[in-house]
Amino acid sequence: EEATQFSYDSYNKLVFTVNPDSVSKQVELQKDSINKDTSTQNAIDFVSKQHFIVMESVSHRDYISTTKDKEVVLASRVSGLKSPDFTLIGTQLQSFSFYKDYVELMDYRLLSPISMGATSQYLFILEDSIIENGEKFYTISFQPKRGKNFEALKGQLFIHKGDYAIKSVTASPASGGSGIDMKIQQLYERIDGQWFPMQLNSNLTFNSIMLGPFPLYGIGRSYLKNIKLESQRPKNKFDNVVLEMDRKIKSNTDSLLNAFRIDTLDYKEQKTYQQMDSIGEAENLDAKLRLFKIATRGFIPLGPINVDLSKLGSFNNYEGLRLGLGAHTNDRISEKVSLGGYFAYGFKDKNWKYGGDLSYAPFSGNDLKFTSSYSNDVLERGGVQFDLLKTSAISTAAYRNLYIYQMDLREQVKFETHFSAFKSWQFNLFGQHNWISSGDDYRFRSLVNESTALLYNAFQQTEVGVETRFAYGEKFVELFGMKISSGTAYPVVHFKFTRGLSSDESAFEYNKMETRISKLFVIRNAGELNVQLLGGYMDATAPLIFNYTPTGVNRGFQLSVANTFETARPNEFFHNRFASLFIRHNFKKLLYKGEKFQPEFVLHSAFGIGDMMNRENHVNINFNEMNRLFMESGLIVNDLFKMAFISYGTGVFYRYGHYASPDELDNFYFKVAMRVGF
Repeated sequence: EEATQFSYDSYNKLVFTVNPDSVSKQVELQKDSINKDTSTQNAIDFVSKQHFIVMESVSHRDYISTTKDKEVVLASRVSGLKSPDFTLIGTQLQSFSFYKDYVELMDYRLLSPISMGATSQYLFILEDSIIENGEKFYTISFQPKRGKNFEALKGQLFIHKGDYAIKSVTASPASGGSGIDMKIQQLYERIDGQWFPMQLNSNLTFNSIMLGPFPLYGIGRSYLKNIKLESQRPKNKFDNVVLEMDRKIKSNTDSLLNAFRIDTLDYKEQKTYQQMDSIGEAENLDAKLRLFKIATRGFIPLGPINVDLSKLGSFNNYEGLRLGLGAHTNDRISEKVSLGGYFAYGFKDKNWKYGGDLSYAPFSGNDLKFTSSYSNDVLERGGVQFDLLKTSAISTAAYRNLYIYQMDLREQVKFETHFSAFKSWQFNLFGQHNWISSGDDYRFRSLVNESTALLYNAFQQTEVGVETRFAYGEKFVELFGMKISSGTAYPVVHFKFTRGLSSDESAFEYNKMETRISKLFVIRNAGELNVQLLGGYMDATAPLIFNYTPTGVNRGFQLSVANTFETARPNEFFHNRFASLFIRHNFKKLLYKGEKFQPEFVLHSAFGIGDMMNRENHVNINFNEMNRLFMESGLIVNDLFKMAFISYGTGVFYRYGHYASPDELDNFYFKVAMRVGF
C-alpha cells in the first residue's frame, strides 16, 4: 500500500565511472596480449584511480497528491563545477515507488509486476521463505510470461507475509536492445505501520557512450531520512514546479552534505573531486556551463549580449535558405528589462527582414511581462499561429517549416502582456497594427458595389485579441533557470481570439477563433495514443493570410511529420472555417521484439473538413476546399537503423474517400521517418 501523503529528506549520489567487471575483462585481455594496446592501458590506469564525475545532493520533498508535490534541492556538489544544476539528474533516475501501474526508468515506462491485473502478464515463482526478526518474508522472482510481449520488467520481490507489502525489490527491463541497460533496487522499512522506501539504487550502462574500450557506467544511490507520513508544507504553498533549487544552496552545501552522507567519500571519490575540481578551475568549466545553460534557452552569451540561436539560420520553400543574426541584452545589464533585435536574408525570395523588441518583467520569478515589438518580415499564408505553443527542437514538428511554400510580407507593430494564473493558465493579451502585401501574384477582390470591385495586393489591418493555454496538472522542473515541462496526464488546450478592426487605416472587420486540444493516452500493454484536434473559424470574407490552410507535407522533402496531413500538398486547401483530427498510436516495441532488432510500429490517421465563403474573391490562386471529409491513414516503422543519435524508419500513407485519386497507386505515398534521441 502506498502512503497518501508524506515528507522526507534525501541524500543522493550519482557517480559516472566504468563497470569494474569491464575493467577486469580488459585487464585479462591485456595480460594475454602480446602487443598491448597503449590507449586501453591508459584508460585502465585512469579508472583504477578515479571516476569521471561525482555528483551529490541533499533534497527535501513534500507530497500530498499528484498536483501537490514538491522537491527542493538544498545542497549540491558536482566534481569540476561550482554550479549545482546537473545534480538534478541524480534525483530523477527511477520511479519513487513500485506501487504505481508503471515504473519509470529514465525515459522508459514499464508495467509494474504488482499493478492490477499483472498476474496475467507476469510469471511469478516462489523461490524461498525467510524468517527475519521474527517476521516471515517470501522471495518471489518475476518475469514476463512466455508469449507475452509488453514493456516488462524482470527481477525479484521480497514480500512481507502478513500484509503482503514490499520489503525490497530488484528489477531491470526484461529485454535489451536499447541504448541504456538499467538495474534498480528499492529497499523499504516500516514507518508508523506504513512500509516506505528507504533506499533507491540505480545502475546504468550507456552502450552508445564509449570511454575508450569501456561503456559509460552510472551508479546512483538515494537514502531517505526524516520520513513523516504527512506533508510539512502547507497546501497553499505548492505550485506546479515539482523540482527546483533552493536559492541559498551555495551557502550551506558543505555542511548539509557532511551531515547527510551515509558513508564518508572513498579514495576514488575524493580523488575525483580533487582532480576534476582542479581541471574545472583550469579549464573554466563553470563559464562553459554557463554558455551551455544559456544555449539550452536558445542563446549564446557574449558579455552583456545574448546571441539568439534561432535567428542564425533556417529553411523554408518560400525564402529558401534564411541566414541572419539576432541578439538581446541579458541580466548583466538588467534583470527586468531586455532590448533586442534581428535581421535576416532569404536567398530564394531575395529579401531582407528585420525587427526589434523591448520587454519589461517587473517581478523576479513571476511570469508577468510586457513587450512591445516591431518587425518587417514574412508570415505563412493561412497558418495557425499560437504564440504560447512551445515545440521541442528534436520533435518531428521541427520539420514542418520545410513545407511552407506561400508567405506574405508583413510589417507589424505589436504590444503584448503575458501572465500566468491559477497554476494551469497562461494568457497573452495583444494589440497589433499590420502593413501587409502579397508575397506573389495573389490578389483579394472586395466588392464596393454591384458594379465595382477593388483588387487588394497591399493593405493595413489592426487587430486585438487574447490567447490562452490551459494545462491542468502540468508539472515543471526548474533547470538552468528555466521551467521545463514534464507534461500532464490531462488534455492541453490552446485558444486564441482575434478581432479585426475596421477604420480608415484598417481594411477589414472580422472575428477569428482558433482552438488546439492535444492529449497523450498511455494504454496499458498497448502503447501510447496521441490525439490532436485543431479548428478555426473566421466570420468574414478577408484575404487568405487571415484564413486557414491545413498543414500538408506531401511535396519536396518526403519526411513524416506528426499532426499533419501526410498525403495533402502544401496549400492544396484553404478555408475560412475548418476542423481536423490527427491520431497516432505508437505500439512501442510491443508488436515485434527481437534480440537486437526492435522496431516501433505506429498507426496514423488524419481527418479534415472545412469550407471557404466567397471563394471567387481570391484571384490568381488555385486551391480546393475540404467541404467533404478528407481521410488518410498510414503505417510508420521507426528505428529500422540508427546512426549516432538519429534513428531512421519508413512510412507508407494512403489517401482515401472523396479526395482520393482515380488511379489507386497514386493514393500511396512513401516517406522517411526520422527521430533524434538515445
